[in-house]
Amino acid sequence: MIKSIFLFYFLLSFIVAFSQGVSINNTGATPNSNSILDVSSDDKGVFFPRLTTIARTTLGNSLVNTDNGMFVYDKDLLIFFYWDGIQWVQVGSGAGSDDQNLTGATLTGTSLQIQIEDGNSTTVDLSTLQDGVNDADSNPNNEIELPIGGTPGQILSTNGTGVYSWIDDENGTDNQNINGSGLSGTILSIGIENGSNETVDLQSIIPTGLVGAFNLNTCPSGWIKADGQNGTPDLRGEFVRGLDDGRGIDIGRALGSWQDEEIQSHSHTVDPPSATTISSGLHSHSIDPPSTTTSVNGSHRHFTPTIRRAFYDQTGGAGGYGQDTSLGPGPNVYTNTTGDHTHTLNIAAFNSSSEGSHSHTFNIVQFDSGNSGGAETRPRNVALLYCIKQ
Repeated sequence: MIKSIFLFYFLLSFIVAFSQGVSINNTGATPNSNSILDVSSDDKGVFFPRLTTIARTTLGNSLVNTDNGMFVYDKDLLIFFYWDGIQWVQVGSGAGSDDQNLTGATLTGTSLQIQIEDGNSTTVDLSTLQDGVNDADSNPNNEIELPIGGTPGQILSTNGTGVYSWIDDENGTDNQNINGSGLSGTILSIGIENGSNETVDLQSIIPTGLVGAFNLNTCPSGWIKADGQNGTPDLRGEFVRGLDDGRGIDIGRALGSWQDEEIQSHSHTVDPPSATTISSGLHSHSIDPPSTTTSVNGSHRHFTPTIRRAFYDQTGGAGGYGQDTSLGPGPNVYTNTTGDHTHTLNIAAFNSSSEGSHSHTFNIVQFDSGNSGGAETRPRNVALLYCIKQ
C-alpha cells in the first residue's frame, strides 16, 4: 500500500491535468489547448506498443472498422503501422522495406486502377491520352489520331502536317543481306545490300605483343616479323614453347629466350633370345679342313719304332720263303737332326658321323642398335610466318 501511494504521488509530480487535456513533462508546462495529450521532453522519447509481426497480424484479426487509427510499432520490420479500419497500413518507409508487389491493374474506360500488396489501390485517369474520337482536351497536337479503316498489311503514313492515312507497303520487306564485307589489316568493312558500307577499326581488340602465324610472305599492317630484330624473339624456323613461369619443367628460362635442340639421354639395348636350329633328320656335315703347317720348334729329330720279323720256308728252314712271323719290337730308329723346320700337313676332306635327327643351339651376344635419322629431331610441320603485333 505504501508503494502504491508513493507511485501515485510520483506520477502526479510529472502529470499536469487540466479540463482540456493532459500534459506529461518535467517542467510543469500546461498542455496544448488543441491536444488531449501533450508529451514533451528535452532528452527522452516515447515508447509506443512494440509488437512482433506475428503479434501485429494476430491483433489485426481481431480489429474492426471502428478500431481505425490504432498505432503500433513492428519490431521485426522496424516500421510503424496504423489500422485504417480494414488493414494495417505502413507509416513512411521505415527502417527497412517490405518488398511490396503490384498485384493487379484494371483498365475501365480511361480509368486505370493499380493494386499493390498490403496497400491501397490507386486510380489514374488516362482520358488525356484519348485517340481523338472523344478528345477530352480538344487538343489534337498531343495525340495521334488514327484514321478509320485500313487493311492487313497496310502501314500508317503522314503528310508531315499531322494528317495520317493508311497506305499499301509497295516495296514490302526489303530483306537486305549483309554482303561485301572484308578485313584489311585491322579495318573490318561491313557491306549491306542496297545500303552504305560501315567500317570498324579492330586495332584496339588486338593487344600489343600478340604473336600470330600468318600464311603470308610479309606481315600485315601493324605487325612486324619475329626475326630477332626490334626487340622481337627470332622465331624463324623455330617451334614455340610455353614459358615455364615457375612450373618447374623448363627451369631457368626467360621470356623470349632461345633453347638449343636436345634429345633426352637414352640407349637402345637389344637382348636377343637363345635360338635353336630346326631339326632336319639324319644327316652329316662335310668338313674340308685347310692345309696347315706345324710351328717351328727348334732343332729336333723324329723317333720311328721298328718290329723284328723272320721269314720261314714251308719246311720251317730259316731264311727261306714262307710265313711272315713277328719276333717283337726291333731297335729304335731316329731320323737325323735337321735344325729348325716345319712340316706341312694335308688333311683330306671328310664327313662327320651321322647322329640322327638333331638340332644345334646357339647364343647371340647382346649388342646396341646402330645410328639412324637426320640432322635434327622434329615432328611433321607446316611453315608459316610468325609476326608480332606492334
